[in-house]
Amino acid sequence: MKNPILCFVITWIIGATIVFSNQSKSMLFCILVLCVVFIFFLWKVGRTYKLFSICTLILLCSIIYHHWYDTKNDSSIDPNWAESEVKVHGTIHSTIKIDGDQVSFDIKTDQLNEKLKVFIKLNTIDEKNTVKMWGRGDSIVLIGVLKEPSVARNFGAFDYRKYLYYQHIHWILSAKGLDNVQVTPVSFQFTLSYFLSWTDKIRDFLANQSTLIFSESHQGFMLSLLLGLRNEFDPVEFEQFSQIGLTHILAISGLHVAVFLTCCMYVLKLLGFTKEKQIYCCMCIIPFYILITGAAPSVVRAGLMAMFGLYALKKGRSKDVLNFVGFAVLIMLIWNPYYLVNVSFQLSVIVTLLLILLVPMISKLIPISSTLLNGTLSVTITAQLASFPLTIFYFNQFSLLSWLANLLLVPIVSIIILPLGLAALILSLIYTKIGLLITYVIEICIDILFWFVHSMNTYSKFNTIWASPTIEFIFLYYIVLWMSVWTLHITIRKDKFLPEVVQDRWTVFIKKYKIAIYFNIMFLLLGLFFYFPNFYDKTGLVRFIDVGQGDSIVIQTPNKKVILVDGGGTFSFTKSDNEWRIRKDPYEVGKDVVVPILKKQGVHEIDYLIMSHLDIDHIGGLIATIEKIPVNHIIFNGTLKNNETVQQIFNLAYEKRIPLYKVEAGEFLKLDKYTTIHFLHPPEVEEVYLEKEQNEQSIVFLLKIYQTKLLFTGDIDQVTERAILNRMNPYQTEVDILKVAHHGSKSSSSTEWLNYWQPKAAMISVGNNNLYGHPHHDVLMNLENYNLDIYRTDKQGEIQIEIDDRGWDVTTKLKY
Repeated sequence: MKNPILCFVITWIIGATIVFSNQSKSMLFCILVLCVVFIFFLWKVGRTYKLFSICTLILLCSIIYHHWYDTKNDSSIDPNWAESEVKVHGTIHSTIKIDGDQVSFDIKTDQLNEKLKVFIKLNTIDEKNTVKMWGRGDSIVLIGVLKEPSVARNFGAFDYRKYLYYQHIHWILSAKGLDNVQVTPVSFQFTLSYFLSWTDKIRDFLANQSTLIFSESHQGFMLSLLLGLRNEFDPVEFEQFSQIGLTHILAISGLHVAVFLTCCMYVLKLLGFTKEKQIYCCMCIIPFYILITGAAPSVVRAGLMAMFGLYALKKGRSKDVLNFVGFAVLIMLIWNPYYLVNVSFQLSVIVTLLLILLVPMISKLIPISSTLLNGTLSVTITAQLASFPLTIFYFNQFSLLSWLANLLLVPIVSIIILPLGLAALILSLIYTKIGLLITYVIEICIDILFWFVHSMNTYSKFNTIWASPTIEFIFLYYIVLWMSVWTLHITIRKDKFLPEVVQDRWTVFIKKYKIAIYFNIMFLLLGLFFYFPNFYDKTGLVRFIDVGQGDSIVIQTPNKKVILVDGGGTFSFTKSDNEWRIRKDPYEVGKDVVVPILKKQGVHEIDYLIMSHLDIDHIGGLIATIEKIPVNHIIFNGTLKNNETVQQIFNLAYEKRIPLYKVEAGEFLKLDKYTTIHFLHPPEVEEVYLEKEQNEQSIVFLLKIYQTKLLFTGDIDQVTERAILNRMNPYQTEVDILKVAHHGSKSSSSTEWLNYWQPKAAMISVGNNNLYGHPHHDVLMNLENYNLDIYRTDKQGEIQIEIDDRGWDVTTKLKY
């Protein structure tokens, strides 16, 4: 076999996947027994099957190793210590991250030999300046509150607890100010922490040097490109790069390592080094480059591959490139098996493998004789095809202009900006003005790059949204992709054996490419299934998203019409005289919760956006939502409120030409043949008017999907409840599900209201540990007296209701 190491690595990864995807000990035991039996059988059958026997043995070893490794990842801290104040002695174990008034880092405790994630909220700007003097390896003593990391509270949302778990961190230590924090600088010692502290200092020194030669508008981009300091890059600009699939040039990876090595080899050659000495020098420089650029999984993989490649070049074995990939991956996974679940590692490895395997075949399918153009197209197409399923799985978006952006802009970065940037940074250490001369050219190229990025982002219709596919379909995608390219390649190679003189060209074409056509049709159908995963599913879905203290509800009808009711809101308490507290990328519920959830669900557009009323906890997240996801209609309560958020929403609607509809009681909206909305409030008014107190103007409506009825109530109180009932049919009307008004406030949900609607279940959208004391005890007691099933987002996270012609079923994210 030509690539045994790659074969063994794949087997090793399969074993890791079995362990990480299924923690059942009984299942693990069954797999181990089957592996032992299988190995024994294959070994006895004969030498022909020895490779399979070795692979099975590797699978067994992988399962045992990963099970042992995962079992060791446990905390020694008693769960009863949660929310307790503790005093901790330890060592700073990571770089210090300062964002506004918050500083974060990891510490390794002396008492328990366990890592903790530390967050300190700074009180003054002097404290911020003090923190800048800290570094990795420093001794620290601090008093703080021990907390468990938060879990994902919505389906498909980011799970911070799991994220920290894969970093061997199980607890967060939270403190306010530096009064109870003592830091002692590290003294000279032969330890890894001390060595890494010096690499951090060198990295900081190079970052400071970069700020001297690059203008402020370009510093963040160049720091990300040269040193992997992505946190310095403007989040808005980063989002622009992300939308057209160019973030890989900002994450240090194979491209950067290749350019760095090329520059090093060229300089060493100018200095008169022999080929052998150039190779040895580069092999010694690569580990330093990995550390200086942050040692992300992608750069570690690329660096290891480069070192193996240089060694193979010296030994004359440069064709073993697949084995180099396999060996680099195996070393990384043995060192840290949790690399397997890292998105950067996954993208880096899969794209590299498919570039090696598919580029030679795709190159022969492109009818362009120019080697440079053919090679550039082949690499771009392969990289796009290779990264596509993982891109939509993790980020749920893909720009149809991504291939064009990569084809045009990656050469600008790799041929001009990156090598000249490295040269400018290094030469500026000798004489700053030399670096400034080079940066003049670089910044012109950066401006051109940014102009292209901004221009491509103006064509928003090319930015498509995709639901996250299942793991099984991702594997199927790569199999069909391989077969599609391979069958086309084989067919073209066999063209010379086919008859040249034919009468029916289409018949011969179909005969020649029959198998290839089958696989390519399958490939296209698979893409359609990715884009419309639930096309034939006629189940309605109502999602009460946990947005904290606020409301946000996503309704998807059986025919896949989407209605978003409110978008939550984030309250900001930062005053204008404390600008130093403002974080570079602050938490915002629309950007960080609502939009990702809609994208994860595969919502391509919002048919109707209903703003129940204009309070910030209901509309604050809608600005990001309207910016990121197409909206066809906006329905509001016919009032205005004089604040900046309302103005921004209406301005956005005007810019994007979204029609606004003032709704009134008695109006009906038919969404599809299974779904209708009957609006019950507010009453009819002639003109739009200003209204500061918005709760009583909330839109109240009755949603009917199949035979299931849901009542949405905004933030109305008991006075408005009675006004609505006075306009209703005097005969009792039953609903299945009641969205409890005003987050369970005492002023709502009267006995009269509940008697009229006779709900079977109640949904309360409310923030966990909110300052208002919602839901009120009296309201809960009143609901319990009606024997309702009560669901709360503060206790159960997101609440999903699936509705079909047989009835409805409730699922919650958290158990309560």
